[in-house]
Amino acid sequence: ADVPILVGSPGMLAAADAMAFVKEKGMKFPLLLKASFGGGGRGQAVVDKPEDLLEAFSKCSKEAEMSFGRPEVFVERFLPKARHIEVQIVGDGKNCVHIFERDCSVQLRKQKVVELAPSRGMHPELRARI
Repeated sequence: ADVPILVGSPGMLAAADAMAFVKEKGMKFPLLLKASFGGGGRGQAVVDKPEDLLEAFSKCSKEAEMSFGRPEVFVERFLPKARHIEVQIVGDGKNCVHIFERDCSVQLRKQKVVELAPSRGMHPELRARI
């Protein structure tokens, strides 16, 4: 589909594994840690420098386990000015259609508070590619 994706790890149980992944992939800080089996901003933290990874990983993992029953955390590149765009797809096992995109970038405490559909400011060519 020629859609750019971020480098991201699988779910991990140890900060040392996360740091090894970051080094192996040549990832730069800041990074985002996220609960592998969560949502709603729970078990999530931005890590600005390598020396903060251990503590942030531990906090995210504990919150993930308390909130979702699973402690796994993954790491990905943090994009401070990213837009949160979601595309709705509906299928019946044979046919699949999209019902356009929505912009969920307006957030409060890492939770969506406003969803705009269709996304304002999206270039028609980008909409067609998506």
